[in-house]
Amino acid sequence: MLQIRFLQNQLSEKNTIFIAIINYNAIKRLKYILFYILVGFFSIILLVYLLLFLPIVQQKIKDIVVSELIDKTNGQISIGKLKLSPLKKIVLEQVFVSDLKGDTLFYTEELSAGFSLSELLRNKLLINSVRMNQFRIGISKDSTNADFNFQYLIDAFASADTIRSESGSLAVEIDEI
Repeated sequence: MLQIRFLQNQLSEKNTIFIAIINYNAIKRLKYILFYILVGFFSIILLVYLLLFLPIVQQKIKDIVVSELIDKTNGQISIGKLKLSPLKKIVLEQVFVSDLKGDTLFYTEELSAGFSLSELLRNKLLINSVRMNQFRIGISKDSTNADFNFQYLIDAFASADTIRSESGSLAVEIDEI
């Protein structure tokens, strides 16, 4: 208002009205631009969310995860199928993990885990439940001084850093198994 009054004193009345109309149109355009940016952002998030429930996308995610696990552990790991339920559950079918000798360390027909998405968004993985159907676990030792056959998994995921960092870490909590 002060700007328009100041300009009124310096310019004619016709020029002042023209400047006020330009400012109103610029604000109106800015509102539309911000609206379309927000709609586009939420549309992309919705599209990614919906793509996660396509079987071909789920299987690609499974293939990437299995490949990374094999690279990290140097062991034999396979997952038959991955199913994601909206916002709360992940199901893995035909999960197989072998020890370094090739013997079965873990196998299950179905492994399901319920989780809290709201906690995951707060950088905390809260697993509400874990269920296994028809599973087999084969833990063994060659001798009393030898490591268990699953030690290679512990070593693969153990951190070389002994200092704990709270800022970037994902907190994991399990309610029910």
